[in-house]
Amino acid sequence: MILVVVTIFMMNIIGIYKSGYRWNRTPSFPMGIWKIERPFDPSRDLGELVLFEPPNTEVFRLARKRGYM
Repeated sequence: MILVVVTIFMMNIIGIYKSGYRWNRTPSFPMGIWKIERPFDPSRDLGELVLFEPPNTEVFRLARKRGYM
C-alpha cells in the first residue's frame, strides 16, 4: 500500500515538473513556485526574470559549495 502511495506521489511530482512548474528555494529569486511558460528565447526585455538551471558539472558543484549560486 505504501509503495502505491509513494509511486502516485512521485508520478504527480514528475508531472508537475514536466508541466513547467519549478520550486525556487534560493535567495537570488523570490521564493516560491514558478511556472515556466515559454521556451528559452535569448532576446529578453530589460527587467525580465530569467530562470537558469545549470548542468550538474564539477564547475557548478564547486560554485554551489562555495556559495556563489
